[in-house]
Amino acid sequence: LFPSHDGGQLSHSQYKIRHITADDGLARNHIYHIFRDSRGFMWFSTAKGLDRFDGYDFIHFNSYNRENPLPNDVVHCVNEDKNGNLWIGTENGICYFDGTGIKYPVDKGEPFRANIKAFYPSENELLILTKERLYSYKNQGIQLYFEPNDRPVSFFDIERMSDGNFLLATKGMGLAV
Repeated sequence: LFPSHDGGQLSHSQYKIRHITADDGLARNHIYHIFRDSRGFMWFSTAKGLDRFDGYDFIHFNSYNRENPLPNDVVHCVNEDKNGNLWIGTENGICYFDGTGIKYPVDKGEPFRANIKAFYPSENELLILTKERLYSYKNQGIQLYFEPNDRPVSFFDIERMSDGNFLLATKGMGLAV
């Protein structure tokens, strides 16, 4: 894994980069998203499921797992809420890992069956970004937070700015604020 950098000058001779591939245990060599949870596990989203890495071994989660199936093998994003639940966004919906297994939210409507692109956990809600809309999930309920009404848009990522507003990354239309 790539070492952290302290802000000084980088030179290609200072660091050795080692590649971790499917030959080493990854489900697939194409990684969509990397996330480190509060327990120190590294999570890698791939087109063949989700991989958890403890520094030594990989554990794979996919739609074929009998005990802990994902809604789809194409996993775009992972993020953790304040309770330590790891939310998993796939091309066909949402689930979460509570430390013991994969669970599904009670609500099965949109966006729980949508193409999930990103999550943003805050103190009292989880923002869920689908390809076309932004939702707020709190107290086991979901509501539409934002939907562009002027033209179709494809969202890919979300981040909160210091002033409290959100940046939404789009395909071909820059940032939505």
